[in-house]
Parts: sequence; C-alpha cells; structure tokens
Amino acid sequence: MPPKRKQLSTTSSKSNSSIVSRSAAAIVKGAKKVVDKAVGFVSPRKSTTKGSKSDTPRRKAASQSAAPTGERSLRSSSRASSNASVSSRGTVESHQSSFQMTRRKRRGEELSQEERDKRNLEKLRRSWTSPIYVFYKGDVRIEYRDGKLHHVFVCAARGCGHSVSRNQTTKDRNSSKNLTKHAKKCWGADTVEAARRLRSLPKARELLEKHKGSKTQRITDIFKQHTPGGEVISNVPLTKSETRTGVVRWVAESLRPFAIVADRGFRYLMKSGRPTMWIPSPSTVSRDADRLFNATQRRLKRRLMERDGQVGLATDAWTSPNHRAFVAVTAHWEEDGKKVDCLLDFVEVPQSHSGEHLARVLFDVADAYGIAGRIASVTCDNASNNDTMIDALADLFPTFCGAPQRTRCFAHIINLVAKSFLRLFDPAQKDGDDDSDGENELPDLEELLGEMDELERTAAEEDDADDIFDERAEMLDAERERFSEETKAVNGALGKIRTLANKIINSPTILLPRWHAVVESNSLPPRVLARDVKTRWNSTYDMINVALTYRRAVHALTLEQSNGLTAFYLSEEEWNILSDLRDLLLAFKDATLYFSRDSATIATVIPTMDKLDSMLATAILTRPDKKQKTFMPAIQIALVYAKRTLNRYYSKAYYNQTQRMCLILHPRYKTGYMRDHEWEEDDIKAAVADLRTHYEQYVEWAKEAGVADGDDASSMMISEVHSTHSSTSSANMWDQMEVDDDAAAAVVAENVDELTLYLNEPRVKGITDVLLYWAASADKYPVLSRIARDQLACPPTSVYVERQFSRGRLLVSSIRNRLSAQTIRKLMCLGCWSRQGMVADEDYKVVAALPTVEEDAAQESESESE
Repeated sequence: MPPKRKQLSTTSSKSNSSIVSRSAAAIVKGAKKVVDKAVGFVSPRKSTTKGSKSDTPRRKAASQSAAPTGERSLRSSSRASSNASVSSRGTVESHQSSFQMTRRKRRGEELSQEERDKRNLEKLRRSWTSPIYVFYKGDVRIEYRDGKLHHVFVCAARGCGHSVSRNQTTKDRNSSKNLTKHAKKCWGADTVEAARRLRSLPKARELLEKHKGSKTQRITDIFKQHTPGGEVISNVPLTKSETRTGVVRWVAESLRPFAIVADRGFRYLMKSGRPTMWIPSPSTVSRDADRLFNATQRRLKRRLMERDGQVGLATDAWTSPNHRAFVAVTAHWEEDGKKVDCLLDFVEVPQSHSGEHLARVLFDVADAYGIAGRIASVTCDNASNNDTMIDALADLFPTFCGAPQRTRCFAHIINLVAKSFLRLFDPAQKDGDDDSDGENELPDLEELLGEMDELERTAAEEDDADDIFDERAEMLDAERERFSEETKAVNGALGKIRTLANKIINSPTILLPRWHAVVESNSLPPRVLARDVKTRWNSTYDMINVALTYRRAVHALTLEQSNGLTAFYLSEEEWNILSDLRDLLLAFKDATLYFSRDSATIATVIPTMDKLDSMLATAILTRPDKKQKTFMPAIQIALVYAKRTLNRYYSKAYYNQTQRMCLILHPRYKTGYMRDHEWEEDDIKAAVADLRTHYEQYVEWAKEAGVADGDDASSMMISEVHSTHSSTSSANMWDQMEVDDDAAAAVVAENVDELTLYLNEPRVKGITDVLLYWAASADKYPVLSRIARDQLACPPTSVYVERQFSRGRLLVSSIRNRLSAQTIRKLMCLGCWSRQGMVADEDYKVVAALPTVEEDAAQESESESE
C-alpha cells in the first residue's frame, strides 16, 4: 500500500498546520541548510508553523501489500541480508591476494620515490580527458628540478620538439594553460578549437594517428568533420567517393528526398564552374543509405554487446502524417562520463497498440542488439497500455522486474498536474469550435467535485476522516454561489485571451496587420499572441505570459470600436487573475524545461516532486501579496486538484526501485535526503537493500570479467598511502611492528565494501555533472561507479523519443506521403546515427567504393549480351 499524504483542510488552525511539510522542522537544522544551499532550493515553507505535520507520504503505510513483489523482485530484505553476509565473506576472500601482495611489498624492498611517481603519473593519465593532450606525445617524462617533481610534455608536431613542463608541487599542477598556449602557436588556434569541440581525447588521438601526413585534408577539417553538427569546407575538390559519401550523409541528416540529387537547380549549383563534377543518381543514394544503415546497425550492436554495464530504454508510439503507426525505441548509456542517447529502431506496428504487442516490439529490438538481459530501466509515459506492457516485459526480459524498474515520464507527470490545475477553468467547447466569442460554458461543478471525490477514494481508503479536504461539506449556499462566480471570473479571463489570440491569427488581412501596428506603436518587439494548444505542454503559461508582456497592446486593441474586439477587454481584476495564474504555472514551465535538458537525471525526480508539493501546499494557504493573504477560493481548489494528482504519482515514485537507487547514488542526496524528509526507516532500509542486491549482482559480474581480481584500485591506494615509511639496513624491530599494524589496518579497510564506504562518507555538494563525478570515482568505487553510471544514465523523461517524432514530421512531409515504412525507419535511424558521429568512416569508404546502380546495370547488360 502506498504511503499516505495528509489531506488539506481550511477549517481550523490544527488542520491548517497539517498542510505544511513535516520536513519544515528538518529544514531549520544545520545539515539541512547545507543541503538546501547545495541543491539550490529555497524552502517555501519557512513561514509556516514550526513542527507541523506533512501531507507528503513519509508515514509508514498500514500494509506493504501495494509494494512491488514477485519472485524476481529485488526488494526482499531477508534475501538482501543473506546475500550481504555472503558478500562480506566473499569480499574478505577476494581481497586476500591483493593484501598479501601489498604486505610482501612492505616487508621486502620499498618502492623508490621514482617508482611511486611513475605510478601516480599513470593514475593521472587515466583522468586526462581534455583533447589538448592530443597535441603532445603520449610518453610524458618525469624530471626532478631542484628536488621538485615535474611532468614534461613534448609537442607531437613534426619537427617541433618543444617541451612544456608542469611543476607538481604547486597548486596549478594540473593546469593546461601552458599546454594550450603552445598548441595554439604550433598547431594553430583553429585546430585547437576544433579539437576542443570534438570533446573526446581518444577520438582525437585516433583521428590524428589515422590521418597523420595526409596531403588532401587538414587535421582541422578532419576534427570538424567528426564533430557532431560540425561544418567543414575544404579547398580541395571532392573526389567521386567523397561526393558520394557527402551526399548520402546530407540526405540522411537533413531528411532530404533521394530525388533531390536529380533536381535541376541542385545540379546547376553543383556543376557551375565544375561541369565535369560527378553526382550520384537517386537510386545510388537510396542504395548507399540502405547499406550504411545495415553496416551501422551491426557496428552499434557490437558496441552495445561489448559494454560491461546495463542500458536504459525509452519508448513511445507515433502516427506519421501518412497514417502509419510507429513505435520508437531509444537506448541510453554512459561512456567516459558522458551520457549517450541513441535511436535503436523506428518500427512500424500496423496493429493494435496493446501492452502485449508493445512489449513484443520492445523485446525484439533489445534482443536484436544483444541487450535483452541487461536492461536497467524502461521509460515511458503514463498511458494504461504501458502498464500492461511493463508487466509483459517482466515475462520476456530475463532480468527485468517489471514495475520496480519502470520510469514514468516525469515531463508527462508535470503536464498532468498542470492540466489538473487548469481543468476547473477549461471551457466546454463544442466539437470543431476553436474560435468562440468568449461566452464559454463552465464544466459542471457537481461533476468536478464528484471527480475530486473519486480522487479521494482512489488515494487511500485508510485516510483519516478528519484529514480529508472536502470543500462541499464546508460551503454554505452563499459560499457555493460565490465560488461559482469566482470560477466564472477565472474562466472568463482565460477565455477572452484564448479567443483574442485565435481571432488575431485567423484574420491575416485585418486584425493581424492592426495588431502589428499597435505593437509597434507601443514600442514592443514584434510577435503575435501565443495560442493555447491543448496538445502542447505549457501553452497556457506561454499564452498568459505573452498577454501580460503585451498588456498595453492588448488594452489598446480591445478599446478600438472598429475592430469588433471590445467584448475581449480585460478589467483590472481579470489582469490580476491572469498574473496569479502565470505565477503559479511558472513552476510547471520551469520544471518541464529543466527535465528536457540532456543533463537531467532520475535522481532529481523525487526532490522536484517534494519541491512542487511544498510550493502547492504553501500557495493554498498563503501568497506573496501584501493586499491579499490568499488566492481566491476557486484558485485554491484548483491547486488542491493539482496537488492530489501530484500525490498519486509521488506514491508510485516513492516505492519505485529505480527512483530510490538513483536518489541514493547521487552524492548530493544519498540516504541523508530521505532522513531529512522523514522517510520511514523501514523504507530507507528497503531502498538500501535494493541497492545492496544490485551491488552484489554487479560484484559477481565484475569477478567474472576479472575486474575485481588482483591488485585492485583500493588496495593500490592503501599501498601508496602506507608505503612512505623508509627502511634502512639497520631497521629497528619496532619499525616492523608499525608495518605489521598498518597491514592489519589495511585488511579492515579492504573488507569494507564499496557501498558501505560510500554510504558512510558525507554528502557532496556542488556536483554539476553526476555522471562525470562517478566516472572520475571509478578507481575508488570500481563496481559502485559502474552501477551509478548505468542507473543515472537512464532518462527521467521520454523527451528524446519525442524529438525523434518531431524529426519524423519533417521527413514525412505532405509531398512525401508515399514513403514506405521501411524507408522511414532507415532514414530516421541513419540520420540520428550520422548526426551523433556513429557512422564509421570505414563504412562510408566501403559503400562509396561499391559500384553505382548504373554501373551494376551496365555490367548486367554486358553479361546478358555475352
């Protein structure tokens, strides 16, 4: 059973205090202040009653029956406890060999200072990720100048030999300023900038080595050519193979039709000044794209199968403009501290999109890429058929647990909460009527209040009767009438702006020119009023925000009698209502934009829901306005509506295994965040047990892969820390005692597993890139780092999938409605792969070296004539 949230009440001070989060007391604590500062949150509850109860689900549920269970569920505490004890014994055994080797080193000959410096240099080399190092030889020398350690870098340019040294005893020992300064002087500033934009040292080294001594291309152009979205213009005429390669890349990335190469204007532009330039035929371009798709798909499969971690999936369905039903499947993982998002497949599903069918499609795609047994999470929206799909996937994927590993699209949840807030003010429009005169009918009040009843019943039957917020029971007839009038006032203000925006945009010869003239006369930047589109997220906020920004223009236009728009004149009260709505909707707008970033992670979902819940609870009670202490009752009830929708999805996130693990694996939060927000201790232990079970599985995989064998990173660190004691020929017997005691202490340190060590360390503030943090921590936490990068690379939203659909609308235009499903699939995937630099140069060269369609046809004709 999901945790309960206290219901809202406005009848007494006691019930009013129940609205405020129980975490208010924790916020005033010193530790919580530090965390809030690190996270960047400003608590909206600071003005509320101290020590008040929370309506967030922190109390232990009366029953755990609703918690995800199953034979393969990772939430069994007894099993986790048993596995923990086994792991502890296994950890002791696995560390014995490395400890014994360390002990032998201490009892034998001490490592020299030079050897220790070399080992430290090797560790540093693994942490160098900046492409600036590509301009220097890989063999970094160690020199001692006046007894001080220096690292010496030798320029890799032919005939240069200049060296740059870094003093390792100063604070700027890792600075690359001097390296960059010489590289710009020797290689050129444009080349250094091109390498920086490449953002990958291994890729830069590979390209520099492969094209060393090239006489046809500059290294600058090569770097730019392999930068996603980069542009390079060579002063050397393209060869036939290069033209063929460039055309297929252009067609795939820019979603151009194959027939464009036969267009008269295109051929004129290409051949002007170069009449002998060869241009491939549409048939050749089509076949080249097909071959590149197959080659890149095989290469991507090998890349995924060779990974030693899990992969996150995301999926959604889409209907193309030519009425074909597709399902997109994307993969998400981490490489070198960076998140990789990739479209795996774009499959036509010309049948009912039931949960079973969608599950089969997802499984087939994952199985085709060899990752069916390594799925970290599946991200999808909240449609009911996805519930069935997740259950079916638990039967198809060998290690997938179903609902505990499902990630609900948080952007979709935010949109649902915002819609719940606005639902009270939605007009009941007739079918096809998008341009009413502003006399919009309100949805039936009794029906809305009945839906609120239904929300209360589905929330939890065990809620205390005193905690349930029931506006109807507290309203007198006069208050009920006043509430209805206030609801009409809000709806009227929204209706006027909605209709005005539609009338202006739908009158391009009269109202639209007049609007532009009024905007110009008021010295405002030119733009039209934003329209409120139900299928577009945050469009209501955008409409209100633009209207308030252009208030002078709206006021002037609706005052003109000749325009017939006087019915849409807004009073001061209506402008105030719109201002209140904008302030409240801004939180949803910002949250949507925040989670639309590539850097967003699942770890921030629950903290964001806590923040939204706190803001809604505070807004119901008070407002930052000196004239009026609270919002009008109609807006307050709409806020309650939104809050209950948020609470329903919070309960799902609260018990979700993936959400909990990601929260703990973020160094900013860990289990401290849970305690700060007064989670039940049993729930915290269950979350840690889930992570413990996951950790032990990874330990087994690491042992099978040989990662945990030998002198691992932790034992090497212990060896370096304790090897500073110098031995002499006349060693004192008590010196040996210190060595033995250090060795015993090392055993204790090594037997503490990574998870325990991580949880015992303090939380870390100021982390801007959590994947990069864990990649840099791989030496300290080799296993836990892999888990964290796999889990935190999973997307919290399906925004990346939605972006593919946006490109699909560009591909399948009104003049390309005869495209086959297979062609759409290949162009969508190839375009995505090419833009992200996943199409290998070798594959381009192989395809470009093959005969063209015309050459094949000529050969066939010759064979037939013979």
